[in-house]
Amino acid sequence: MKLLLFLILVIIGCSNSESQKPNKSNDDNVNKMLEQLNKDYNEVKVFFNEDFVSHFPDKVDTNVLRLSDCTSKESAKYDLINLFLTNRIPEEKLEMTIKMFEKKSNMIYKASDTCLLVVNRFVNEERFGMDFVLDSHELKKISKKCYDNKLPVPNFWGSKFVTLETECKISKDFKIYVFDAKQGKFLEDKYLTTGEYMPKSWKNGFSKGVAISQEKKIIIYWVIIW
Repeated sequence: MKLLLFLILVIIGCSNSESQKPNKSNDDNVNKMLEQLNKDYNEVKVFFNEDFVSHFPDKVDTNVLRLSDCTSKESAKYDLINLFLTNRIPEEKLEMTIKMFEKKSNMIYKASDTCLLVVNRFVNEERFGMDFVLDSHELKKISKKCYDNKLPVPNFWGSKFVTLETECKISKDFKIYVFDAKQGKFLEDKYLTTGEYMPKSWKNGFSKGVAISQEKKIIIYWVIIW
């Protein structure tokens, strides 16, 4: 399944890079890895309007765990345009980081919340890159009254911390900080989804923010456009 997922990612123009925690014995390898990762990071950031990625770090450092993106027109058929950067948060910066992003947020949700407006909520590892039909239970989740005052959040199905226990598919210890989200078209149509799995008012749009686990000392920077 992992090999199949990798092949599908390549075919539809997505990428996924992971790093190992550095140690003294592989400093040279770490530096080379970071050099390449920053090159990839800067190249993919250029795809997005600066406003969409303004909350992302200027560069990737040794705290990085994963960098993933989908930025091709093929992405729209099976997922959506996105960029995710997963970093460790140093212990001494954890409290400051949380306070800073609390101030920047329009909305803050718990990953464990039972009603979240999740973009592309039906995609998972098994369905990614495949055509699928929703069952009657899933169809009811496309539009619900409790979404009315909610801002869209990502489906974190590709995260290192994926779980099926939450609507957004990230472990319950995470909080999701939405900095900005708007309805409408923010890319050419060839990059956008049909919006068939979203409420009519959010057929297309964008959302950006971070997800933070105080327990794991992890932050995930994200932007999604659909």
